[in-house]
Amino acid sequence: MKVPSPALRRRSVLTAMALGTASAAAGCSHLPGTGPAPSPSPFPSFPAASLNAFQKRVLAVLKTEYDAQPSGTKYSQGVQEAWCADFVSWVLKQAGRPLQNPNSGGWRIPGTMTLLDTLRTAGVWHPIANDFSPRPADIVIYDRSDPFGQHTNFVLDLTDGRLTTIGGNEGARNLTISPHRLDAKLGVLGYGRLP
Repeated sequence: MKVPSPALRRRSVLTAMALGTASAAAGCSHLPGTGPAPSPSPFPSFPAASLNAFQKRVLAVLKTEYDAQPSGTKYSQGVQEAWCADFVSWVLKQAGRPLQNPNSGGWRIPGTMTLLDTLRTAGVWHPIANDFSPRPADIVIYDRSDPFGQHTNFVLDLTDGRLTTIGGNEGARNLTISPHRLDAKLGVLGYGRLP
């Protein structure tokens, strides 16, 4: 899958800003098909032997936050913005592996495409391919053809072509667990896997 050039991404963001949509400026929007659920999904349990130390830390942070359901400003340092990438950045910081924003030098990366560039630079980016299978605590990055479809969240499971994720700024709750059919319509660009 071809990643849009920086110029095309900037043009998409400027178009979205002209239309008055702040979420595109931050590079994060709701995933298609993630509307209100009749009841929240329970946080899954994982066999401890199947996880490395980093995965355990990330999943523990995700469970704590999922149970608490705080507002997005907790993850964005109080900034009112679309916060899916803020959430991913915050979780990584809490789990002891903060990324560094190439623009500010800080841990918070508010833009989805900046997060993608940071994962590439760190050498932990895996474009969507048949030979890479995501696992719990991997980062997912999505991009649709319109300027409103950039998004990121974490993998919880991939079984029988169903990708289960947890993320912020999607659905009716602050943090949502969602199953998705893993196909081209989902718009997955790839995965970040921190060692």
